[in-house]
Parts: sequence; structure tokens; C-alpha cells
Amino acid sequence: MIKTILVSLNNIECVRSSMRAAVTLSQRYDCHIIGLFVVPSVTFYSGPMGLGASVKPISAGTYFAKRAEIAKPAFEKILSKHKLRGEWKQVDSHGKTIPDTITQYGHAADLVIIGHRNPGGGHVDADVETSAYIVKAVGRPVLVVPHSNRKKFVVKRAILGWDGSREASRAAFDAIPLLHDVQKLTVTCVNPRLESDVSNQAPGQKISAAMNYHAIPTEIDILKTHNKIGLALVKKASASDLLIIGAYGHSRLRETILGGVTETVLNNLSGPVLLSN
Repeated sequence: MIKTILVSLNNIECVRSSMRAAVTLSQRYDCHIIGLFVVPSVTFYSGPMGLGASVKPISAGTYFAKRAEIAKPAFEKILSKHKLRGEWKQVDSHGKTIPDTITQYGHAADLVIIGHRNPGGGHVDADVETSAYIVKAVGRPVLVVPHSNRKKFVVKRAILGWDGSREASRAAFDAIPLLHDVQKLTVTCVNPRLESDVSNQAPGQKISAAMNYHAIPTEIDILKTHNKIGLALVKKASASDLLIIGAYGHSRLRETILGGVTETVLNNLSGPVLLSN
């Protein structure tokens, strides 16, 4: 059950798309929604096209405070419209990065929601890196919603990317509260091997049975492909309402190194994806 949802609102273009999911889940579970906006305490430099002459320092506090003035009324209007419980939380990063601060607050939430901006705006790398860091560090399920997603967040059809790993298992069970209305969960195994235990069961059978005990109807789909596994999952999920995958990776200094499937999925979002680590 979900009772507390943290929605990251720094991507102000994504307030409505991110909040659609929060609204649906809050109506189902009577959640408390926290709209988090982080103001980093740094100075950056601006010039023509970000380069060249006439470069001048700009306080990040000033820049982000102006963006917060756009995000806050949009967030509060949605809460008021749907008569939901929630709070606006605007915080200073105190020298930490925005992902670090989101992670800190996300530790105390049942679910974290992050919006991704449209790829055409050149934000893909930044949004993927932010999401990857948070998924790896927060220890909570993270729902990533693309800006292009205009639909109400009702999950009738879902895809579970299954490889029998710890991460995939965590994602499957973290997704259960989101699957209340699901008509079919497709357990999708891409280029699978027999699951590594003494039972020698076919891929996906054990997790499918476990989901059935939660009254979640399932089917198993075995995909064979020469393409990237992540692309196969994205294509498979294009006709569904939610993709569920386990995320894996590690950090090297400040850089988050993603597993290939996770990176491919985040770089090619076509709909909401739930990730767990």
C-alpha cells in the first residue's frame, strides 16, 4: 500500500504529467503527496547559447526561485481540484546536488515520481543521469513519467521485464500497489535461460505464480531478439500503460554507470516506467 508520494517538481514542464500518476494513486490509497522543489546553492554562468562573450554570473537561487513560482501554483491547483492531501516543500540543497537532495527526501516516501522532459529539448542526458542516480541511491521504487504522457494513470496492461534477478524481483513486488486495476500483467523474458535453481522451471513461471496470489492476472511472453534488450522491452511496452523493470548500476566518483537495459529504457521512454534497485 502507498501512503506517501514524493513528486519531484524541478522539471516544471512535467508537473501535470507527473501529478496525473500521483492523483490516481492518492485517490486509490488516500496518499499524502509531497511536491518537492530543490533550489541549489550554486552560481552558474550565462552567455549567448551558453557560450561566448558577455558571460555573466547568475545565482541559481534566483533562477530556480522563479521556476518554483511557476511550479507551486500548478501543484496546489491540482491538489485543490481533486481535493487531495499534500504539501509544497521548497528546500535549499545546502551545497548538495539536486539528485542528492531528492534522494534524501525520497528515503521517507513510499514512492518517488520523476518527470522526464521531451527529448527534443536536449535534456535527455541530464534527466537520465538524474533518474539513474536517484533510482540507485534512494532505496524506494521510482516512477519515471515522460512529459509526452497525457493519459490518466490507469494501469490496465503492464509489462514486467523479467530476468530472474534481485532487481527484477524487487521491481515486481514494488509494482503491486500500481496494479490494482490491471487486466493483464505480461511477464516478458528476453533471450532467457532456465532460471537458476534446482527446480529448472521455465523462465517467468515462479514470478507469474507469485503475482497470481495477489490476484494479478498474468501471461508469460518469451522474446528472442538480436536487438538490445532495453529496446525490445520499450517496443513491447508501447501498447501498455506501464513498464516495470529492475534497475542496476554502480557509481564511479560522481558518475552513475547504468546497466545497459536501464540506460536504454530511460533514453527511449514512450510511457511510464517503474524502476527499483
